[in-house]
Order: sequence, then structure tokens, then C-alpha cells
Amino acid sequence: ARDSGCEAAWSAGIRTPGRRREEPAEGLLLFLLTGERRPSPRGLRVLEMLARLAGLALERERLTRERDRETSIDPATRLPNRQLFDRLLGDLVDLASPDHTRFALVLADLDRFAELNRGLGAATGDLLLRSFARRLRHALREGDLAARLESDRFALLVRLEGSTGEAQGFADRLLATVRKPFEFGAETVRMTASVGVALYPWDGLDAGSLLAHAELALRGTQARGGDRGSFYSPALAAPPRPEAGGPLLEVQRKAECLRRIGEGRQPPLKHQRKEAPEEHAATRFRPAGDRLQRQPVRGGESHPQQQESERRIPLLRLQAQ
Repeated sequence: ARDSGCEAAWSAGIRTPGRRREEPAEGLLLFLLTGERRPSPRGLRVLEMLARLAGLALERERLTRERDRETSIDPATRLPNRQLFDRLLGDLVDLASPDHTRFALVLADLDRFAELNRGLGAATGDLLLRSFARRLRHALREGDLAARLESDRFALLVRLEGSTGEAQGFADRLLATVRKPFEFGAETVRMTASVGVALYPWDGLDAGSLLAHAELALRGTQARGGDRGSFYSPALAAPPRPEAGGPLLEVQRKAECLRRIGEGRQPPLKHQRKEAPEEHAATRFRPAGDRLQRQPVRGGESHPQQQESERRIPLLRLQAQ
């Protein structure tokens, strides 16, 4: 300060509200002056007022940090919640290099947790979640991350230093950790888990793709009964092939029927053999401008285009109810 030409300094301790004067100050407010002069009584009051304002600003910053921490931490397990995990995953992907960065996104669901929670009670369910969260922390290495996304679903970010086989080894250790009995006094609970894994950069270069692919892998595990892990593969994202007579084929049949009706043609009808009522349930469609007029078909009548369409395109038959 002297090298800069300052010859005097006024200072006041910064204390947050509720802190006594005899306690150490949390900061120091300092004014450097070029001339040698002492502060006047008014200058002292201004200095103390500025120090109190600085203390209020420090207290507000502290409360804001605590509020952000509480809203980002799951209260039951003390793990990061979904909001914080999404932000951290997004930051990790933004800073990652596909040529050099390797990590695994692991989703884990506790099998039959809803049944156990109903049978043992919510209190035991919370104890089980907290115990599982502690085991997750112990299973992670420095630099890895675990979070609770919702209910009994957890997510983990695991860095890979060598081959992708590290992810398989971690998934196996995680499953073995869950299989160990959970003991709560006289109560012993045995659990298993379903695990789905997506690898960066092979299974996605953005957070949304990684989460979606890990979710597909997890669903594949659950479809096989759980208590195992699955890695994402493109085959999981392929749409299922429709089975003969399945719902998709029925939709296609109905779509063809509506197309034929829109062209002013009646789909071929297959009538049930029973006594003909006075007025049959079938309907005759006749184009009238841009609209279709619908007229009932009397018993014993046949639609003028019905037999022709039956001869030409016997693709679709509707059962009149």
C-alpha cells in the first residue's frame, strides 16, 4: 500500500448478524487513503454502516448456499437429487472429449421395493434406502458420483480408466453389494437390483441420449426378472416385429377399411346367418359432394358395390354387430 502512495488506512471488522463484538470478525473492511488523516466521527459511522452492510451480504450468501444445497440434496439419503444430477451430467458431457473421456452411466432399481415398502412400512423402507445409499458411497471410487433420482431408482457416474470391462466389473460388484442382507435390529431384509448401463461416448454424446439408452438397458434387465445387469445395445431400441393377428395388424386393417370408405366404396361385409331383421345393421355409403351420405340397408338388400369389391379385393371383412 505504501508503494502505491497510501499513507493511511481506516478499517472495521465485518460480522454477520447475531455475532457478538468480542467474537472474531469474519472479514475486514479496509479503506486506504493517500493522505495522513484520521477519520472524523461521521466517517467512523459511515465505516461501521458499510461493515454492517457487508455482514448482511455475507449472511445472505451463506443462506443462499445452504438453500441451494438443501434443494439439491435428497433429504432421505443425503445423495444428490435428480435436479443436481442432471446438471452435473450435463456439465460432464459438455466438458468431455469423445477421444479421451470414458465413463459409464449406471441406473439401478431395487427389485420389489414397492412390495417391501407396503409390507414392512414406510419407516423400514426409508431405512433400507439410507442403507443402500451408504453402500453405494462405499462402492464408489474418488471422482465417481451417486445420486437418487426418484423412489428406489439411483444413478451413478463411474469413470473408466482402461477398457469398458471396468463397467462390467463395477456392475457385478454393485449387484453383489445389494444381495448382502440388510439388518435392522431383529428384521433382516434381502434385496436384489436391476442395473442398466450406457457408456460414453459409444452409447451417446449428450446427456439425453445416455439417459435414454441406460433406461432401455434397465428395462431389458427388468423384463428378464431383475437381479442382473444389462448394457445398452442398438437392438434394444429397435421396434418389436408385429405378430400375426396382433394389435398392430388390426390397426392396419382398420386403416385400410377407413381408406376404402373415404373413396366412397363399402368394405365387403360378412353377415351372420340368422333371421333377417326388418332393417339390417350394415350401412350404405354414397358420395354427395364433399361428404358421405349414410343410408341403412334393408333386410334382403345388398349394397350395389358390395359384390364387385368382394370379387376385386377380398382383403378385409367386417363383422356387423
